[in-house]
Amino acid sequence: MSEGYERTYRWDDPQQLAEQAPTTSGLEFLQRMIKGDLPQSALSSTLDFDLVDAEQGTVTIEARPAAYQANAIGTVHGGVIASWLDTAMGYAIQSRLPAGVSLTTLDIQVRYTRAVRTDDKPLRIIGVADHVGRRTGTARAEVLGSDGRRHATATTSCLILS
Repeated sequence: MSEGYERTYRWDDPQQLAEQAPTTSGLEFLQRMIKGDLPQSALSSTLDFDLVDAEQGTVTIEARPAAYQANAIGTVHGGVIASWLDTAMGYAIQSRLPAGVSLTTLDIQVRYTRAVRTDDKPLRIIGVADHVGRRTGTARAEVLGSDGRRHATATTSCLILS
């Protein structure tokens, strides 16, 4: 039996980030995270991903697969991948929301098409908002390998909180 691994990481107070969200439009909030004016989410530190691009209705996250994300058979756990996708889709919807309006996930459906290995190169998760209304929003996302091959896709419905 091996001695195991250890991982140490830091994150910023999630409450401080949450307090900044209502002060700007969703897109400006996301762009401030990308520029480093605001920290990335605590979850991004935990699962090792970053928001790297945000435009109106579309976002890109870069995720770094690693051994600590492994399931029992040595590939990245589906729950980690689902979290990457959920974040990208939520951010895509958020990018179309005005100041003071937020959202929460109502449902998510994930389809895994190719395993993500823990030693894979960084992945891109692209999220696209399909509909943003007064009460609900819908979005889709995909996980792409460095070779452009798709590893997973997802769809979501979110509740708009005004």
